Amino acid sequence: MGPILASILFLAGTSEKVANGVALLALYSLGLGTPFLLAGAFFSSFSRQMQRVRPHLHGIKVASGVFLVALGVLIFTGSLSRLNIALFGLATWLEQWGSRDPAGPKLLFGSVFLFLALLLAVFYILRITRRVRASSTSLRTLLYPGRLALFLVFLAVSVLSYANAVDLPRLITSWLRFQGI
Repeated sequence: MGPILASILFLAGTSEKVANGVALLALYSLGLGTPFLLAGAFFSSFSRQMQRVRPHLHGIKVASGVFLVALGVLIFTGSLSRLNIALFGLATWLEQWGSRDPAGPKLLFGSVFLFLALLLAVFYILRITRRVRASSTSLRTLLYPGRLALFLVFLAVSVLSYANAVDLPRLITSWLRFQGI
């Protein structure tokens, strides 16, 4: 976290516009906080699902260890740079697409975030409906603030992308070019 944050602070400090620096720091914070928000939002369902996974936990630990060793070998041999090259190629393609058709990438990324927001809303509503039918619990006690906040974040990013207030393709291209690998 330290070198990445230092690099983002450097880029934010040397950017031409204050908005670019704010966007970089906001995306870094969002990326850092999202796993914690997801863990909090889905903790109850996660703990129930974990009971089904528990018998396979040893195999998961072994597979994770093998994956980490393989990743270490890739880093040691320098083969991980191929992933870096592929991400740079994706960033270049995204920039070229954006220069040919500026609305295309904006619509794509705005639609992806809108789809995620709608998917989250559907599962949220289904869960509340199931809980209300299963018990005589009131709707007020079934609100999940973490899930609601995540829905609002996805919806806001989508709306901001459609309104051209946030240039998601450019932000994603910048992230692909500077992803710290």
